[in-house]
Amino acid sequence: MLFALALVACDRNQLGPDCPDDVEVAALEAVGSVPVVTWTTSGDTEASVGWEVADGRSGEAPSASASDHRFLLYGVPPLTDFTWTITYDQDGETLTCSGDATNEGVSDPPSVDVTLFDEDLASPEKYWLAVMPGVPSKIFVMDREGTILWNVVLGDDQVSADIRFARNGDILYNYFAESHYKDAGSVVRIGLDGEIAAELKTPLAHHVFTEREDGTLAYLAIDLRSWDPFGDIVGDAVYETT
Repeated sequence: MLFALALVACDRNQLGPDCPDDVEVAALEAVGSVPVVTWTTSGDTEASVGWEVADGRSGEAPSASASDHRFLLYGVPPLTDFTWTITYDQDGETLTCSGDATNEGVSDPPSVDVTLFDEDLASPEKYWLAVMPGVPSKIFVMDREGTILWNVVLGDDQVSADIRFARNGDILYNYFAESHYKDAGSVVRIGLDGEIAAELKTPLAHHVFTEREDGTLAYLAIDLRSWDPFGDIVGDAVYETT
């Protein structure tokens, strides 16, 4: 994973005395412009990182215990000044450190128009997922105003049709070959850091899939069969896989 330090501007001279000496604010190049805060401690310590922008939008990365700390500030809009705050334990004391930075990265496209025709039918989640069709396809996460916060460009011959949050917080998306004569479907599990965790082949798949409560996947597939007296027919079948 590559870090593009230039995408986030942070003045270390403004950091307070409780900030770790090696704290850095960078951005993940692979997913557009998601800021990342990193630092190290001599042993495993509990820590968390929050962020806030001037218009009141804010968020917090889940707390974790480690010595090499790495927190994605998921949701910080691109081209925006923000304040980050880390809270961590050291020698039995809870310390707080804050700093200001600018998320200078920008997604492609930077935003999309969102029109809600019926607020009651809209998904209540804070962030929405979407697919931009084409070759290659783009998958992205946006806020309710349409600002794109996270995006990944798929491979040259990958056309996506469906995307959703996995039960563990990762993102699941599917893709197919550009040619309808090539059976090359897969469902991919990708982390918010842009790292692919798993890829599952889905023979004859098309359009949608879902993650079941037990973690298995079900997907819609082409069903080819012969049916007397009609001959060869094409329909749909639901396949389940692990």
